[in-house]
Amino acid sequence: MTVRTRLTQQRTRSVRHPERQRILPVRGRGGDERGSVLVEFALVIPFFAIMLFGMIQFGIAFAGWAAVRNVVQNGARLAAIGDFGAYSGNPSCSALTQAESDTGQPPPNGNTAEMYCQIVSQIGSPIGSAVSSTNFPHVGILVTNNVANNSVTVCGVVPAQPLTGLFPGLNLSSTSGFLIEDAVNLETYNPYGISNC
Repeated sequence: MTVRTRLTQQRTRSVRHPERQRILPVRGRGGDERGSVLVEFALVIPFFAIMLFGMIQFGIAFAGWAAVRNVVQNGARLAAIGDFGAYSGNPSCSALTQAESDTGQPPPNGNTAEMYCQIVSQIGSPIGSAVSSTNFPHVGILVTNNVANNSVTVCGVVPAQPLTGLFPGLNLSSTSGFLIEDAVNLETYNPYGISNC
């Protein structure tokens, strides 16, 4: 036997030697950790779901509030200049009828009724709101007549739609006021008692 053959045999024997081949698995102190990722996922996913759906609900409510704010501001501007739009000469709409039956307060005059109908029709059903054919936006019109200035303030409240249930009973509300420059025959009408009007 040559030296080379002996070295090869010795290496082969040492590699095949059962005690030298044996490698023990390394384990942590906790033992087997299989399934721990699933448990951690099950603990964390509800918090992420609440955050995700909360952000979605907030975004929809914010978009609805922006729409209500825009329409209330436009309604106050129309009231200040006396533009009654499609309801000019027709002071009747289902929202006004609903307000009268809910509160027992009729509008003080035809112009105020026309403006009320005009503002409610402009608000319509913004995104994220729970407005329906039986659940109309609540509108208040506050007219201030004094020596210093004549102003009109329009308030609108629309119930938000609780898509996720995270914000129950949330209302989208806005208030806007303008100075009356022309002679407009409007009077205060706040049938639902909105606090800012």
